[in-house]
Amino acid sequence: MPIFPRSTPPQCPRCNWVPKYRDEVKPDNPNGNAGRPYYICFMCKKNGTPDVVRTTREKKKPGWIAWDDYIGVQASNRACECGFACRQDRAGVDSYYPGGGFWTCAVGGCDYLSFRRDGLTDEEAYRKGAPRYDGFEPWLL
Repeated sequence: MPIFPRSTPPQCPRCNWVPKYRDEVKPDNPNGNAGRPYYICFMCKKNGTPDVVRTTREKKKPGWIAWDDYIGVQASNRACECGFACRQDRAGVDSYYPGGGFWTCAVGGCDYLSFRRDGLTDEEAYRKGAPRYDGFEPWLL
């Protein structure tokens, strides 16, 4: 289980830059995240570094690293590629899938992402012959 707040800022998984401080979501955030702490890579954001396309529908916003809180993180969640319990999150109002649930790396250290209730990645679902998307609504948030 990851520890929040982090004692040291996370390294950006795309460019390896380390933020000097964490930021907080502005009070007028339409997604219900006002005041939540997060880390962003200003180098990737400034340079427009393209993020890894995680599925055909979704990619991280330029520079995004991770939240710095326990919202959506429970010990019973499956482990991501970092070995920590992953985070259940909810897509923003301006995303492809507004309000829809997904699983992601809680610490921002790997590219784990699943839009499925069971947390399987697209590759895992394909190997098992399962449908790619099962449209779950997040229940931890």
